[in-house]
Amino acid sequence: MERRDIATALRQALEQLPEKQRLAFILNKYQDLSYAEVAEVMKTSEKAVKSLIHRAKEALCAHLKPLLSELI
Repeated sequence: MERRDIATALRQALEQLPEKQRLAFILNKYQDLSYAEVAEVMKTSEKAVKSLIHRAKEALCAHLKPLLSELI
């Protein structure tokens, strides 16, 4: 699988996340903001941000798992 295909699959998986999960994940992973900074941007608690990111990771893993078997 090409890098472009993987990027496309990840983008599609991100689009399927609920808005708050997607925003928290992107701010943390792609914008390199800390949990505290994400919480400030989203006007929520750091605990809520940790939960949102955890759920986003679980959903992304579940969505992308079939692709991993293709790569192995």
